[in-house]
Amino acid sequence: MEFPKTKGGLWSHEKTSEKQPDVKGHVEITRDVLRMLVNQAKAGVGDMKIQIAGWDRTAQSNGQRYIYLTGEAYVPKQNQDSVAAAAAASDSNDAPPPPPPVDSGKDPWD
Repeated sequence: MEFPKTKGGLWSHEKTSEKQPDVKGHVEITRDVLRMLVNQAKAGVGDMKIQIAGWDRTAQSNGQRYIYLTGEAYVPKQNQDSVAAAAAASDSNDAPPPPPPVDSGKDPWD
């Protein structure tokens, strides 16, 4: 089973108290990763996980060190068949998105 990937990073954080984290950052959740998590929920998987990995990197723009992250929706082996079935059912039931609204140029509140 192919797992969709996501990415992000952790950067040094200027702490103003000892309770604050040493690094802060973000992980971008792609539509494919979100879809995989939804399919896990539909398949009845309990708590869902995103498996992450990190690499030390240096930003070319300013030389700042950071940790580059990748992630993927983690599906335990025992749940892979039911998640694949939920994904197939979801794909067959997905209606195409509605077309974007046409801007008539008029204020809708008039």
